[in-house]
Amino acid sequence: MADDVDKTEERDAAPKPIAGTSIISLIVAVVVVTLLAAGGGGLVGIYLYSKIESVAKEKATAKEEKPASEYAGNLSVKTVPPVLTNLASPSNVLLRIEASLIFEGAAPDDAEALATQISGDAMAYLRTVSLRQIEGASGLLHLREDLTERARIRSEGRVREFVIQGLAVE
Repeated sequence: MADDVDKTEERDAAPKPIAGTSIISLIVAVVVVTLLAAGGGGLVGIYLYSKIESVAKEKATAKEEKPASEYAGNLSVKTVPPVLTNLASPSNVLLRIEASLIFEGAAPDDAEALATQISGDAMAYLRTVSLRQIEGASGLLHLREDLTERARIRSEGRVREFVIQGLAVE
């Protein structure tokens, strides 16, 4: 029992840390870490600012190049007779399409007959299309690409593009 009392007295006699020094060391550590973070952030900011500034100078000194127009050069346009037909699904829906053909160079001598034939091809194709296939921007784009391909085949490559000027679904 005496040993237990001695051990308890030894523990009590050990120097106790002062509460104020641990708070001061914590504050010093936080201040040091904050200063390091601020310094690192400042260096990164200066680096990024110099990069942005150099890119802005390059853009200012670079010459503006205009992209070549898709329709530049010697082109001719021929209007296709309007097509009015019903769709495959639903069959009670009517579609009217007004379009033009763009030819490279001067229009061929048989451009009127060719436009009429292409109009007939467009009508035959549109009878196989459902309303769901031509809905939205992508549907219209696919329709234009398909009609352009059919016009190129019919004209043996003389037609450059089939341009849809008007499309009405009723």
